[in-house]
Amino acid sequence: MSNLSEHTVAMTAVPTVDEIFRGLHTLPGLSPAIETILPRLADDDFEAAELCRMLARDPLLAARVLRLANSPFFGLPRQVGSLQEAVMVLGTSNLRGLVLSTGLIAAFADAGATTRSLATAAAAGVLARTLRRDAGLAFTTGLLHNLGELLLGHFAAARWQTLEGTADETEPERLERERQAFGYDNCALAAEIARQWRFPRELQNALRQHRHPSDDPVEPLADLVHVAWAIQSGDAAPARTPLTPTVLSRLGLDNAVGAEALDAASRAADESRLALRGA
Repeated sequence: MSNLSEHTVAMTAVPTVDEIFRGLHTLPGLSPAIETILPRLADDDFEAAELCRMLARDPLLAARVLRLANSPFFGLPRQVGSLQEAVMVLGTSNLRGLVLSTGLIAAFADAGATTRSLATAAAAGVLARTLRRDAGLAFTTGLLHNLGELLLGHFAAARWQTLEGTADETEPERLERERQAFGYDNCALAAEIARQWRFPRELQNALRQHRHPSDDPVEPLADLVHVAWAIQSGDAAPARTPLTPTVLSRLGLDNAVGAEALDAASRAADESRLALRGA
């Protein structure tokens, strides 16, 4: 309990995005490797080789990253056996995202959040391969989709808990209540954190819009992750996670082939949950 107080003492009652960003390195369960990596993410000269050297200091985290990269949901053309090989196959941006999301999710030690992150990532990866898009980027965005919720649940726990909604509350209604409470919602928070880490703009926009995609999205990734998120969470909150015909139509999933793709994504989400239970 005392550790949590130390970590939150510098926060105001309603923390700003900058306060949360500056407090990331204080997360109690953060790997020393991730703690070292975080300050370097915004540097233009932060190269993949340096990232691999830092990650190698935490063999357990490195093993988790490789396990996710080699999962059938990530969609690599072949298995990778080392971090250096992962750089060549994934690309620097996807590896950075995978390392960071894996490390942050582990820091929260929240089994439910881990399950949701991996299920959304798995569904997003399968949908991206069907649509011939970057499955690695989709998978990483899926992993990070609930980052804002996790951060607010940690850095503003009391106020976050007061926002517990009702079963029939829609997602726009929920996000509006968050904006009234904090001045921003969890999606905007995640997108801003991703911007400060210099992740691709497409990933930033997807984190911002995936709960309630724009009628005229700039990139399709937000629509794709929205569908993946709705698939993994719809059973728990059907009113908040509808699969809208407009989104499905924009992605080309409003047909028989699309129905098969949605079924495959749903199976992937279920398989990821089973894999976690067996881990």
